[in-house]
Amino acid sequence: MTSSLPARPIEVTTETSPFWDATTEGKLVLPRCVQCGTTIWYPKGFCPSCASSTVEWLPTSGAGTVYSFSVTRKGAGVWAEHSPYVIAYVELEEGPRVLTISSIVRSTRSESECLYTLCLTRPKTDLLSTGSSR
Repeated sequence: MTSSLPARPIEVTTETSPFWDATTEGKLVLPRCVQCGTTIWYPKGFCPSCASSTVEWLPTSGAGTVYSFSVTRKGAGVWAEHSPYVIAYVELEEGPRVLTISSIVRSTRSESECLYTLCLTRPKTDLLSTGSSR
C-alpha cells in the first residue's frame, strides 16, 4: 500500500480558493452564511438555504462523528494498489456531513469496531490548478 491515494486534478476557482488554500496549510475551513448562519458543504460562494451570497470562511475543529463507513479491501483499476482504504460519511461538529476517503495506516481493532479519529492531510500541490470563476 502506498501513502497517497489516487486523485484527479482539482480546479481551484475564485469561489473555492479559500478552501483549497487552507488545505495546503493542513487546515479545514468552511463557508458560513452571514445572513442565516448555515455552515455550507461543499464549498461555494452562496448559501443553499437562503440564497445569500454573503458568506464568511471559518476554521473548523476537524472533529466529527462517523455516520457510516465501508472498508474496501480489494480496489479496482488505479485503486487496486491502495487497498485497503475506507470510504466514510463523517458528520462534522459544525454540522455538514461530508464524504471522505482515507487509507488505513494501522488498525488493531476488530472488523466490528469503527475508528473515529479524523485527520486532514495536505493534497499534492500538483493536483491544484487555477481555473476560471464559475
